Amino acid sequence: MANRYVGLLMNSRTQAHAFHLMTNSFAQHKALQAYYEGIVPLLDQWAEAYMGKYGRLGRVTSNKRFIQDPKKARAYFRTLLTRV
Repeated sequence: MANRYVGLLMNSRTQAHAFHLMTNSFAQHKALQAYYEGIVPLLDQWAEAYMGKYGRLGRVTSNKRFIQDPKKARAYFRTLLTRV
């Protein structure tokens, strides 16, 4: 289960970067940058703490398809928040 959580957040980093590169909104551009730069160290700390207590994660999978429309970023992150 933890491997799915890690995979979900790893994918969110890449999705945020894709939105970041495609948006025409400066505010959205900067917010997405803050997310994709900030989530990696947080996720790494969480995963290492988890592994220190429970052992290695299982297989972490990666999403190979990403949303191309930056107008869907808000809906994407709302769904992500629900899943997390």
